[in-house]
Amino acid sequence: DGIEVSGIGNHYPGAIPLADVKGRFFNWEPLTAPVYAMVSDGETEWYEPIPNQVRVYPSDDPSHTFWIAKESYTPHEYGDTLGNSLADLLDTSTDELGISSAGLLKNRAVAWVEVSIPDTITTPEGIEFRPNLLATTSLNGTVATTWKRTVTETVCDNTWGMAMAEKGQTYKVKHSRYSNLKLADARSALEIIHATADDIEAEFAELCRIEVTDAQFFDIVKEITGPEKGKEPTKNFLTIQEKKMGQLSQLWRNDNRVSPWAGTGYGVIQAFNTWDHHMKGTKGGTTLAERNMIATINGDTEKNDRMVYDTMVKVLDNA
Repeated sequence: DGIEVSGIGNHYPGAIPLADVKGRFFNWEPLTAPVYAMVSDGETEWYEPIPNQVRVYPSDDPSHTFWIAKESYTPHEYGDTLGNSLADLLDTSTDELGISSAGLLKNRAVAWVEVSIPDTITTPEGIEFRPNLLATTSLNGTVATTWKRTVTETVCDNTWGMAMAEKGQTYKVKHSRYSNLKLADARSALEIIHATADDIEAEFAELCRIEVTDAQFFDIVKEITGPEKGKEPTKNFLTIQEKKMGQLSQLWRNDNRVSPWAGTGYGVIQAFNTWDHHMKGTKGGTTLAERNMIATINGDTEKNDRMVYDTMVKVLDNA
């Protein structure tokens, strides 16, 4: 499209230029049009607009429909919402922050841009991570325009979001004709990306102080992978459970993404987080990378981390 692309394939040697993100992903616009229904008087047929409904579609492919929305729906154009607005929100030099990832999901119906600091942070416990600011939106009604803090574990490319689920870590804007982005409010809600490093480092340190024996770890695994109370497990369920328990045991004892922290609460959550990111199956032809990004965007990663943490506390309290 006349824009020079400096990356090779889908990887770049450093931060991704905003111009490349716009040129490769956001070089079209979302549009809306009335939705029509065929009516007939028995002899003649014609089309009439359906009240309060619009079709959302891409400007470069009018035959494709993202969603049938209410008339009040206003699509948030990716280049402006995730590109320009994010740059305004950061309001910092490119030396301090840069785009670390960006892309489209679900046939372009969902998009994200992630900004990170260039250097990896290493905690006293030996955990390497990078704090991010993730901006995302959708054109199919599944995701509000959202800015949220996340953390990437650089040794295994896992995404963490447990602390990020707390109040004040996410800023959302609805798709309506009266909505707008209040940058000052967004900055206040998200704080500053560098504060994420302090928050997650403190959280990792706290988790590493929690002692978990091998026996307690396997009690946690059985609690999480077991059948629902009162429900008789099928043969297939037991086969899947046995496989997952074996994979989690391998991570805990022998995998360098987890085993260095075996015996700690951090090791417990990292084992399940790593299993979710790299071993859990996918459905409907979805790739692992796409599944993981969708889970980060819609909050499933935070929910799973919180569930594992709560289960761990329950098991340890009953020990």
